[in-house]
Amino acid sequence: MNIQLTAKNNFISKRAFAFFTLLTTSIVLLTVIKIEFSNRFFFKALFILIPILLHLCAFPFLVWVVSELFYYHTFDIIQTLQYSLSEHLYKLILLYSISIFVFQQLHSKGQITKTVMATESQIVGPDFITSIIVSEGDKRKSITVSAILYFTANTPYINIYLNGKKYLKSETLKSISEKLDSQLFVRVHKSTIVNIGHVQSYTSRLNGDFDLIMSDGAELRVSRNFAVDFKKKVQESHRLTIK
Repeated sequence: MNIQLTAKNNFISKRAFAFFTLLTTSIVLLTVIKIEFSNRFFFKALFILIPILLHLCAFPFLVWVVSELFYYHTFDIIQTLQYSLSEHLYKLILLYSISIFVFQQLHSKGQITKTVMATESQIVGPDFITSIIVSEGDKRKSITVSAILYFTANTPYINIYLNGKKYLKSETLKSISEKLDSQLFVRVHKSTIVNIGHVQSYTSRLNGDFDLIMSDGAELRVSRNFAVDFKKKVQESHRLTIK
């Protein structure tokens, strides 16, 4: 009878130990996630000792409560503490040391990855195009995007206008707009995108629409659907003549 009782007590103790170890480890790791590790050895050691002490103090109490509620034999808190010290102390030291060490390594790698990604993003530069390849007869040439006055739709092509020049390119207005600097180019009509750096003036039609004049003298229409965004960007960019 004593052998069966001892075996049963050991089984209960091991189950409770495993459960409480998992619970305490989870709490510790969640706490550590919110706290930056210090390079000082004292603080690293403290993060290991605190959960071990917490485990040693709370584990006997948990075993006592479970045995009191569900079993006819109640485990004494002092005896359970002595048993934990003799049987589980080295396991706790290894468990929490390894867990915190692994997390610290993963945390360090994550910080390094973020730093590398931030550096690469700075090296890559802007996420918009600065030149466009166009055809001129049998030749292909590169033109600077900032020199372009405006684009117009000419399905399935687009017209590209520069001072005294016009090029045809096989692309849609929607796709080219996604590649342009949104601080420099603005949609003014479903079929027109303008370079606000080359807008000279714009005049209200008193119905929500506007007429604008480009630096080459071209007159374009600003639809009321795009007027708010257009006025905001041109006024942020430079002072214009408004009529």
